[in-house]
Amino acid sequence: MNTSEKYISCWYIENNIIVGDNYWLICCGSFGWNNTPLINFSMDLSPHEKVRVLSQLKADIIYALNNNIPCSCTGCKLLTTFEKSKQKPAAQMIFGFTNGCNIKCIYCKDITAQEGPIDVPARMKVVTELEHTGLIDKNTTIVIAYGEISIHSKRQEILEGLRGHKLRIHSNCLIFDKSVSDTLARGNMLNTSIDAGTKETYSKIKGLKNIDSFDKTCDNIKKYAQTGCPIELKYIFLPGINDNEADLNGFIEFAKRIKPYCVILSRDRHNLDSLDDASIKKIAYLYKALIKYRASLSYYEYNENEHFRFNTACRQLGIKLEDAPFLHLPFPVKNAAVLLRKFLKKIDGSSGTKKFIFIRKIVFNILK
Repeated sequence: MNTSEKYISCWYIENNIIVGDNYWLICCGSFGWNNTPLINFSMDLSPHEKVRVLSQLKADIIYALNNNIPCSCTGCKLLTTFEKSKQKPAAQMIFGFTNGCNIKCIYCKDITAQEGPIDVPARMKVVTELEHTGLIDKNTTIVIAYGEISIHSKRQEILEGLRGHKLRIHSNCLIFDKSVSDTLARGNMLNTSIDAGTKETYSKIKGLKNIDSFDKTCDNIKKYAQTGCPIELKYIFLPGINDNEADLNGFIEFAKRIKPYCVILSRDRHNLDSLDDASIKKIAYLYKALIKYRASLSYYEYNENEHFRFNTACRQLGIKLEDAPFLHLPFPVKNAAVLLRKFLKKIDGSSGTKKFIFIRKIVFNILK
């Protein structure tokens, strides 16, 4: 691998694994630019051979990126420079399974998916092999996604098979399931996206005819919250649909009632066209109201101009950068701040969070 001391890669190549019965993925989507790196393999392969295929996929992508060979990641905006180091376990592994869903979100590309066969024992052997090879460890978060777990026929077997691992369960929460609740009660995390603050908008976005589904979903989230599990509460911002005052304030009030571990303000990742100033100001309004719940942005950091306009809107609302430690930064700002922190660490040997917040504030003001 021609990488010398530094090489081109991305967070997903370095830290993300998506496993299915007969495929590996590096990232969960094209991010609006490229095809996601994917490789299929025979289900007859041993767990060791399946993991070897994954390692080869990652190595081939990094080799291509660093030797000017066209590949599925060429030109992606997520690419950045990494320092050569020993292999580290992935930050997260997505336990994918082909599964239907009980709602039809207007931004989802997989609404026609049906539950397919899954060999749970074979999949667990792959997880064990990933641990043996050091690709994942006890600190790796295993994400239950790519289908609604609460309606999967093998949900209890899947969740029990992953007992002892750190889990993040993605669920729309339209159905309350005891096996999911029991798993969350063991300290695992729930990720759920309601994307609305009113019944009418929720039904429209989720493709549901029953207008009372919103109240049912909110009640189920409250029940899960009673287990003491940390909750990632998500709001996918859709201009012209859920950006009105009633929805924004309704979502804020619901968040305050359940007190989530964090709030993620996201967007339709299949449409990353630049938002207008009015939309940016509404997102900043949500951010200010929910900053105490570790509010952060998702899929906004790839557009530098958009992110700078968001920062301006935040300043107009009285939000100071040093008061927003969970705010994602545009990649040029983030990379510059990281480099400056490394430089200062060499001088005085320290690199704490407060110092990083101070440094990125300086860099942000220089580059804006």
